Amino acid sequence: MGLKETATDVLYSAYEKASAEPYSSCSHKDFIDYVIDNTHLTYKYILFTAILSKASDESINALCLQKQSELPGAYDMEVTYVGEELAQESYPIKSFFDAGANVVFHSDYPVSPIMNVKYSFYTAETRNFPKELYGGQGRPHNLKEAITREQSLRAMTINVAHQWHQETRMGSIEVGKLANMAVFDCDFLHDDIEKVAQANIIATIVDGEEVYKA
Repeated sequence: MGLKETATDVLYSAYEKASAEPYSSCSHKDFIDYVIDNTHLTYKYILFTAILSKASDESINALCLQKQSELPGAYDMEVTYVGEELAQESYPIKSFFDAGANVVFHSDYPVSPIMNVKYSFYTAETRNFPKELYGGQGRPHNLKEAITREQSLRAMTINVAHQWHQETRMGSIEVGKLANMAVFDCDFLHDDIEKVAQANIIATIVDGEEVYKA
């Protein structure tokens, strides 16, 4: 049995065992998110591929890091860890959407504060970092995994609410839901992507009250 198959068996054996336990404040479904996000780089690629093969419905939360650019040195390190073939297929997002998983983004803040809302939209569409980051040294990576802005929006809003089992309270602007939101000075869905990368917050609303205004 290969390493990939072994990782799959170990992961899903633990997942099935967790699934038999009653729900707690941390859903057993989130176990997979934790494994993906906290495993050594080599196993991240193995587990991404393994989970993708079984992500047949939205009960699987695919927590995706928007680190898609090929940066000199960093990409070379990934090749050293997992080989050229796996490195070229790294950081899938579209494949998880296509498989029916509940795709969610995360920022890794404050470890990687650059992965904010505007850069998440930018990198998910272009598979590269904007020019102002890293001196413009990045190169587009694994472009077939690019997603639409609508998908990015869901991955940062309603899909996260589903992951937390809070979709009836948050995740979208609807009557009866929490009125917590940030207002930006651009249209993330329709403005030029380069303008999106320069977006600024102009207001923050908490519980329906404006608590910040630029």
